[in-house]
Amino acid sequence: MLSYMPVRAIGINHVAFDVADVDETLAWYERWFVFTLRGRGRNMAFIDLGDQFIALMQAGADGPHVDRTRHHGIVVDDKEALRAELNRPDELAGRTASPGDPVPRPVVGPEIYARYQAAAARVEPSRDADWFGQLNLRPEHRVAAGLGARVVQVDQEQLMQSAWAQVGEIDAANRSLRWAQLARFVGTASYERHITPLAFGDLLAATRRVQSRGLVQPALTVAADSESGRRIAWTKLKTAR
Repeated sequence: MLSYMPVRAIGINHVAFDVADVDETLAWYERWFVFTLRGRGRNMAFIDLGDQFIALMQAGADGPHVDRTRHHGIVVDDKEALRAELNRPDELAGRTASPGDPVPRPVVGPEIYARYQAAAARVEPSRDADWFGQLNLRPEHRVAAGLGARVVQVDQEQLMQSAWAQVGEIDAANRSLRWAQLARFVGTASYERHITPLAFGDLLAATRRVQSRGLVQPALTVAADSESGRRIAWTKLKTAR
C-alpha cells in the first residue's frame, strides 16, 4: 500500500517528457531557447530552463508500451513531514498488525536513497548535516538521486558488463595484496621468534652475512649488552641498506 501525507508545495522543480528521439528534441529546443545542458545519458538528457529543468526520456527504452518515465517534481517545504513519511515503513515494520488494522501491510513509502551504503533504514535528525540526510531531505538532491537511479536502471546491462570486465584486475590486485600481507606476517614472526631472543653477541653472529652489505653510520656506537642495545643495533643494521 502506498502511504503519503499532505505537505506544503512551494513550486515545480522539473518535468519529465517521453520523446521519440533525444537528439532531435535537443535540436528543437536549441532552435527556440537558450538553455544549459545539465547532463546527458544514452537515452536521456537534462536541460536547465531558468530555475527549473526538463528531463527528456527516450520512449521505448524499457521496451514497447512501457511508461515509467513521464513525471514531474514538486518542491515542498516540510522537512519533518518528509522525514516522518520516509521513516513510516520502518516504524510499521517493527509493529505487529492487529486484526482490523486500518493500515494494510506492507506500507511502501518514498525511496530512501543510499540506505544500503549508509546501512540505515531511517533518516534520523542526527544525519541532517551529513551527506545522507541532505540527500534524502533536500528536494533538489532527491531529484538528482532519482534521475541517477533511473540512469542506472536504463543502462544496467552495460554497467554490469563493465563491472564484470574489471573483475580480473581486481583479483590480480587482491592476489598481490595477499602475498604482501603473507610476507609481512612471515617476516614479523621470524624476527620475533628468532632474532628478538638473541643475546648481543649471538645477534652479531647471526647477522654476519648481511653486515658487509649494510651501510652502518660511522658514528654508530654499539650499546651495552642490554635489551635496548640489541634493539638499536639490529634496527640500524636492518634499515640502513
